[in-house]
Amino acid sequence: MRSILPTCVCLGTAILSGAVLVVGCGEKIPLPTGIQNDPSGRLLDTVYIAVVPHWTGAGGIPFVRPRGVSVGYDRTIYVCDSVNNRVVRLDTEGNFLEQYTMPGPVAVTQDRGLNLVAVNNTRTVWVRRFLAHGDFVAFADADSFQYCRPIGKGDSICMWLLPRLLDITSSPDAAGWFYVNEDWSGQILRFTLGYPQLSNVFRRGSAIGQVYAATGVATSPVGTGGYRLIVTQYGPEQGVQYFDGSTKLPVITDASADVYHRTLADYKTVAADRLGNVYILHREAAQVMVFDKRGRYVLAFGQQGTDSLGLSSPSGIAVLDETILIADTGNNRIVRYQMTAVPEN
Repeated sequence: MRSILPTCVCLGTAILSGAVLVVGCGEKIPLPTGIQNDPSGRLLDTVYIAVVPHWTGAGGIPFVRPRGVSVGYDRTIYVCDSVNNRVVRLDTEGNFLEQYTMPGPVAVTQDRGLNLVAVNNTRTVWVRRFLAHGDFVAFADADSFQYCRPIGKGDSICMWLLPRLLDITSSPDAAGWFYVNEDWSGQILRFTLGYPQLSNVFRRGSAIGQVYAATGVATSPVGTGGYRLIVTQYGPEQGVQYFDGSTKLPVITDASADVYHRTLADYKTVAADRLGNVYILHREAAQVMVFDKRGRYVLAFGQQGTDSLGLSSPSGIAVLDETILIADTGNNRIVRYQMTAVPEN
């Protein structure tokens, strides 16, 4: 395979089959280019190398608890710099392009019309329309809902809760759906910019094809012109589910599939690449688990820490070609991992 030399890899790490490779500054490590799959679509063994220096600020302002990161259709990178009340736009090298004001953003997505839509751990959805050339404005509110808890002897206590919207993604087709997860109810809601009413998507439950504790949501195009909707949940079983974007039916019906049993009981967010591989970011474990498009486990990488190789309470993940971007919230930075296929022996 043709190889390239990484230009800014220093003190990187690669985890593969339990082995850790540490790359020192000044070492030149040839990396094979491209990602190869076997005929069934399974991702081959892959090395992930941390790229430093990390991105620690933009526009002369240090990041303070960045909560989300996403890659837009315009192939630029958007960072939710939550404490600084802004969404920052960067090019693929991390250079500052512009910023947009909104209170405490935690997740952002871009639709095919280049509109930005974000959430901020409240009931409100925020929008920056591409043609408006301004900051984010409040767009729609999710409805409050009643929660009842049994207290014995057939009695229950009920209360009204205000929703907390924590993650968001857009559909890659012309329908223009946006999907958000609601933290209190653990459900996925959807809406469009033309119809701002947020409505529930899935039946509540813990079986395959049902949702009970959604923590993250992403979409992934498929070759037929449709897309998959990928939902993460807190628990280890059915902790990740792949749904058909049109029918909302589960794509993987085999209850023994890796994707239903290999994840941790942890708060998770999710991203997918152009090949359909899925990247599950565990917040407390500071680890990324990788599954292929058939739900088979590939590998895991990442570790807790505050040094150049560690992650602390990471909250957001995105994929740009062969680069994984992580919002390393506790360390106030955006961390990148270079992904590269490894030739088989």
